[in-house]
Amino acid sequence: MSPPQTPGAAQAERKQRFEEMVAGHLDSLYRTAFTLTRKREEAEDLVQEALLKAWRGLDSFKEGFNPRNWLIAILVNTHRDRYRKHKQAPVTIPLEADDLYLYGGAVEADTLGGANPEDLVIADELADPVLKAIQRLPGAFRDPLLLVDLEGFSY
Repeated sequence: MSPPQTPGAAQAERKQRFEEMVAGHLDSLYRTAFTLTRKREEAEDLVQEALLKAWRGLDSFKEGFNPRNWLIAILVNTHRDRYRKHKQAPVTIPLEADDLYLYGGAVEADTLGGANPEDLVIADELADPVLKAIQRLPGAFRDPLLLVDLEGFSY
């Protein structure tokens, strides 16, 4: 019979288990997050938030289950939660808005991705028509398509 573990040893073992589980899947998590958000900073935030949720729910992970699938499911659900929350947030405009308020607000809110609007238009015109068609799909259709084709998940 093995002696009982101290709380510190149990925590260290839990941390090591989590790090081993996540280490091989960080690139896949980031690619998926970037596919979902199309913005580097948002993708990084999404991965961080999903990993925090995975850490908190580590005890619910069933041995024998694919950790990559578990982590991606958490990531996708986190993205959906963020989208719903953002979609419900009201837009407020100050009464003393100046002429460039909408443009400035778009840049601050990262609506333009911090890019020059002219560059965005040119990039859009040069983009592959198939990619443009995929990006116009609603998320419920686009996300599974990208996860199956880019990440190799089964439907």
